[in-house]
Amino acid sequence: MRYCTKCGAKTSRNDCFCIDCGNENYIDEPSKNPVKITSKPAPKPVVLPKEKPKKYVSDDFDDDDEGYGKTKLNTTLWIILGVLSSLFCCLIGGIITTVFAVKADRFQKEGKFYPAATALEKAEGWFAFTMIIWVIEIIIGIIAAIIF
Repeated sequence: MRYCTKCGAKTSRNDCFCIDCGNENYIDEPSKNPVKITSKPAPKPVVLPKEKPKKYVSDDFDDDDEGYGKTKLNTTLWIILGVLSSLFCCLIGGIITTVFAVKADRFQKEGKFYPAATALEKAEGWFAFTMIIWVIEIIIGIIAAIIF
């Protein structure tokens, strides 16, 4: 015979659950000093402190950041340099410089300061490329003048 640990009812060895209370825990012999089994209250759930959201690299460049927009970008200078470089140096590089400078100017007027700064950096890079091409053209011209 087995006895239920919850209500003490007799159960057979083949029963999986107590017939009286439905409990699943059994003891084979009742003890001389019965132990009163009480259910314990469920432990309180642990409340973890809220973590600050992780900051990603892209979070540093939000348009709402205070650091952007305090200084005005000089897009007019880069538009003029792009037009001049397309006239006197390299047509394609000058056009691309002008396009990025105009795009930066439009972004700045819309209040999107990070895209404006990014577009202006691209304009500066294309202008530098155009100037390198211009220097190479001058060197080739000098060499050709000397040879011929």
